[in-house]
Amino acid sequence: MDLKENVTNIINQYSDMVYKLALARTKNKSDAEDVFQEVFIRYMKNYHKIVSDEHCKA
Repeated sequence: MDLKENVTNIINQYSDMVYKLALARTKNKSDAEDVFQEVFIRYMKNYHKIVSDEHCKA
């Protein structure tokens, strides 16, 4: 699986959860969107280090 396909699958799977958690923590839509973006950017940079589905979700 290539990076683009992998990231697309992860975003589809976890986007709602990540956004809801970010919004609950920041209490601000703009900040939650920034956190959401940062989470997936970090995932793209480090996806090769992920060893399990539980690790990915965390």
